[in-house]
Amino acid sequence: MTMYTISDVMQQVYANQTLVVSLAFATYAFGFVQYLTSIYMQVKNKHCPFYFWQHCWYFGHDLTFSLLFHQWFVKIGFWLFEVLCIGCMCFVVIELCSLYMVVKNERQETW
Repeated sequence: MTMYTISDVMQQVYANQTLVVSLAFATYAFGFVQYLTSIYMQVKNKHCPFYFWQHCWYFGHDLTFSLLFHQWFVKIGFWLFEVLCIGCMCFVVIELCSLYMVVKNERQETW
């Protein structure tokens, strides 16, 4: 089993910077479209397409990675990590709104 160091990974990232940045932005764009659609459905239909536990999981994931991306930015200094940190913080806010909407509109179904 091969273990890669941070230097190994960042060497590949710097060598393929355009590809890495494009893929990261495409992934986040897809995520934002998915979540904006979810928010729209929650407001319009008073029903969320995701389960409560999924929002809890995503909230924890997004909060963890916003902290990790910031830490990686401070340690490594690659600007994309700070952009991804801000994106994850936006997802955290969206998750909090989604959790609020689920509790407000679907608490009988959820509990």
